[in-house]
Amino acid sequence: MKNQWEPVWINSSTIAVAGVGGLGMMALVLVIAATFAIARWLLVGGLVGGVLLALVLIALRRGREAGEKTA
Repeated sequence: MKNQWEPVWINSSTIAVAGVGGLGMMALVLVIAATFAIARWLLVGGLVGGVLLALVLIALRRGREAGEKTA
């Protein structure tokens, strides 16, 4: 008889990120984040960190491009 409490594994490496598969991956992330509080904090932390990193990279690139045009 199979154990009913056996852990379930999700192999997300086979999901294509581009196109509709990417939407499915995002839906899976949202369901997990809605279910587990720690995953919710990880998702929020990752989003905030990603936005901050993007803003820093944009500012650095704009500053470098402005310097090249005036020199």
